[in-house]
Amino acid sequence: MFYNGNGKLIKKKNYTIADDRVIFDRKIVGAYDVCMSKDYIITLERDREKEPVDESTVGRNISKCPHTLFLYDYNGNLLKIVDIGMPAIRIVANRKSNTLYAIGVDPDYVLAKYEL
Repeated sequence: MFYNGNGKLIKKKNYTIADDRVIFDRKIVGAYDVCMSKDYIITLERDREKEPVDESTVGRNISKCPHTLFLYDYNGNLLKIVDIGMPAIRIVANRKSNTLYAIGVDPDYVLAKYEL
């Protein structure tokens, strides 16, 4: 699923079928990580409008991980997009508050805390 710019999620077909085989488009990756806080469903993913990257060329380069959080309400409506300013590998949130923790790269590994 992808954000369409109007606050709604859209499903995008990221595969083709050829010779009775499913072939996935490896140039686009969806959410890298998902967690839930008190008020938000939070996804860590690349903002395609600001950072169009061919994911098949990234490999294991952690400096090319996404640095954008998409915050949705519990009905699936996009509320806001937050740039955390560094590539993030993992995110986790407190279910009783809107505190988010991220393992990022700045240039070494760091643990960051955000109040959403």
